[in-house]
Amino acid sequence: MSYSQSRALWAITKASFKAIFSQPSSLFFSFLFPVIFILIFGAFSERPPEAYKIAISPQSDTSSVLYDSLKVNPRIEIISYADTAKQNEDLIKGNISALLNIVPYTINASKYYKVSLLSSEASGEPFTI
Repeated sequence: MSYSQSRALWAITKASFKAIFSQPSSLFFSFLFPVIFILIFGAFSERPPEAYKIAISPQSDTSSVLYDSLKVNPRIEIISYADTAKQNEDLIKGNISALLNIVPYTINASKYYKVSLLSSEASGEPFTI
């Protein structure tokens, strides 16, 4: 019988699980204690969740219903920029979460909006959704 890395890994894994599940105290401290710890200290938090900072493109339609709903949303903070270079720099650095562009268009007398969202991972590599 030849030596197999996967068989050895499986044997070690089985032995570890047997050791963990054979003692009730290790089960408690491995699984339940961290969950209880998170619940207790999470309940003491009085701080509301932080608002997302979003910049609106200068070409966006700010008279749209979408823009108005974003403006009154407490979880979204709209940041205005006079300079698009500073806006793009803040987006790349992660100072703002996204850049939103709202463009209206009409088809058969019905008004629609095309929404473009540009975001980054604060690593300098933006991606478009």
